[in-house]
Parts: sequence; structure tokens; C-alpha cells
Amino acid sequence: DANIPCFLIAGSHDFSASGKTFLDVLEKAGFCKNVFKSEEKGDKIMLNPEMFDRVAIYGYPGKKSGMEVQELKRVKLQEAPGFFKILMLHTSLKGAIGTLPIESVIESELPPADYYALGHLHIDYEDGKFVYSGPIFPNNFQELEELKFGSFYLVEVKNNEMRYEKVLIKLKDMEVIDLEIKNAFIANELIKLEIDKRNMKDKIVLLKLSGKLEKGKTSNINLKEIEDYLRARECFAFLRSTSQLSVVETEIKLEVDMDKIEE
Repeated sequence: DANIPCFLIAGSHDFSASGKTFLDVLEKAGFCKNVFKSEEKGDKIMLNPEMFDRVAIYGYPGKKSGMEVQELKRVKLQEAPGFFKILMLHTSLKGAIGTLPIESVIESELPPADYYALGHLHIDYEDGKFVYSGPIFPNNFQELEELKFGSFYLVEVKNNEMRYEKVLIKLKDMEVIDLEIKNAFIANELIKLEIDKRNMKDKIVLLKLSGKLEKGKTSNINLKEIEDYLRARECFAFLRSTSQLSVVETEIKLEVDMDKIEE
């Protein structure tokens, strides 16, 4: 509506063995332009650019199970002399994954470009020409807790210098309730007391429970009751994490007559 052209590539969740995705429907409707245009030349994959103003935009899509990682080592860019080159990729970079045990691309193995617009890792990462802008909106408990908001980057190029501006997309405020629980039978009352201290209206509430249960089990915590309690206080959404809760194990000693086991 604002006459701003939109360029994209497919991500790993858009992947289809046939090459057809719903992005084709969006492109045919005029909403966007898929910039992935390639041809095989010997052992090389040549990417052709989408030209816009004085910018050449190249793209290579993400694929399931990181299948694009090995393919990217064969990728080359068709020449576009005098144009600012943007390479859009949906993959994992070696410098960005930290200690994650996933297959990744070494930056030096990528074809040279002036700017690399990256997706796949839901992180905020900027290292020279390489930028992951984070998700438009966090999509699970951990991301909501760590990132709180979605984001994107505005990149301005002047006199061959780039300036990055991160823009947060603050759709809803987060409220994190982090409690250590030892007694499952009184957990609901403790959680409600914590809820009553805060304004929950129109917020995304993250309930994070941890600790070793000395009394009761996880099933003794009535999370449906907590959800109803929050809904009555007009929260927007409720997510919970109980993966850090465990039960104290009780050692049981059995007296066994070894002579009677076989019998």
C-alpha cells in the first residue's frame, strides 16, 4: 500500500522438493518478489540478480535439515559491475552459532557481497556485513523470555559506508513469573500471590517453574486454574514452562531372601 517493494527468499519451513511454495502465490498476487534465480554451470550454482535502482539482490533459499549448507559452497554470483550487492540467505553461519552443534557455513566460503541479509537463526546478530535481524515475533517460550520483542534492521548506505539501526516491534509487553517450587500442593496459592502483585492486562505472561518437589508431583499443580485466573485479569496470552521441575526421589530398600528368588 505504501509503494515499498518487498524482496524475499524461501526459508527452511517453506521448503518443497518440487520447488513450488506458497510464496509463488504471494508473488503472483504482486505482494513481493522472490529473488532466487539460479542456473547450474558445471559444478557451480550461478545466482542471477534482481535489479532495483542501483542494487543487485541475490538470494538462495533455506532447505530442510540444513541441506543448503553444502550447496552454498558451490554458489557464485553473476557479475553486476557498479551495483551494490545484497545476498539474502536462510542458513546458519559459523560465526553466529556459538556452541550449537549444527552444520553451518563458514563466512569466507560465501561469494563476496556488500551486505548479507540473513534468516534462520532467531538471534540478534550483526558482524560487519553479516546481519541476523531476529524474528519478526518470538515463536516459543525461550525466545519470548530472552528477546521479548520481534525486530528488524534498517540499513542505510552512504559513501560506501553502512549504518545499521535495529527497530523493535513492540506488539505486547511481557510479564515473566519465575518461581522455585518445593511443595506442589501450595504452588497454586504462591503463583496467585505473585500474579496479584502485578498488572497483567493485555500482557503475554510467561510462568517459569523450577525446583525439586519435596511434596506432591507436577500433576498436583493445577495450571488450568492458573490460566483461568490470568484470563480473569485480562492477560493476552499465557505460556508456561515446567521442564525445570523435578521430584525428590525416595530410596526404597527391599529385604530379599536370595535363597527364594529362584523358587
